[in-house]
Amino acid sequence: LIAPSSAGGDDDRSTPAAEHSLLGSTHVQRFVIMPMLIVSLLGISAELAYSAWIYPFAIERTGMESHSAALLVSLFWSAFTCGRVCLVPLAAMLPPQVLLLPTLSVLVAANGLVLAYPTSASMLWLGTTGAGAGVCALFSNSISLMAHYNLLSTRVTGTLHAAAAGGHMLGPSVCGYLMHHTGTGHDMLPLFCLICNTASLLIVVYVVIYLHLNFTPVTAFNLGPLLGLKREKSGHATSEVQPTVRTSIGVSPMKRPTTYDYS
Repeated sequence: LIAPSSAGGDDDRSTPAAEHSLLGSTHVQRFVIMPMLIVSLLGISAELAYSAWIYPFAIERTGMESHSAALLVSLFWSAFTCGRVCLVPLAAMLPPQVLLLPTLSVLVAANGLVLAYPTSASMLWLGTTGAGAGVCALFSNSISLMAHYNLLSTRVTGTLHAAAAGGHMLGPSVCGYLMHHTGTGHDMLPLFCLICNTASLLIVVYVVIYLHLNFTPVTAFNLGPLLGLKREKSGHATSEVQPTVRTSIGVSPMKRPTTYDYS
């Protein structure tokens, strides 16, 4: 870490202009923003490829009937929706990386299960459920992770959505081309998803470690409801401690608004 210069003082870096300078720094773009763009591209590519090609995969590899294969697609999106709904209350109590890493691990395990047993219908049902639930936190918590460390801006958000849109367009097309022009055939589907999601998981692990070592979160999470704890009732105003942000350009305090507890 580079020590902050004495000129100007630390308070200058807590201004909006300083935050804009931080988002535009080479270190943040190279080690945080670019990797998360790759995660959005690869993760969404695998998500759309799986949902697009699981129907013919089930028919060709497991001998599943067409109506059952159609239900398999519905199961994927149902698991996705249920997982997203279940994460809503947890997102208010847990940091985004705590939700992102386990779900991505479930996603990788589900893809590996389908790849290991490509002709088993029961493993396909189980793997599809895990794939839908595992991908539910990918894009939303990627954005939350950036916001958790005050690294989210309109430009970054737009770029992440553009990368996700690229995954929507490229994922099914690339996977379909590989299925029909390589010797793996339909087995390319779980292999393609496993490669993309494993790479996404490893990149997210790297970004989380980098952010943990170089930044202090600007959002606090209350674990009381999750642990069954109750907050003490008080009619007095309480203020939060202002955290410091360890960045590649120095250490700067982030101004936090005073919060009041009327419970």
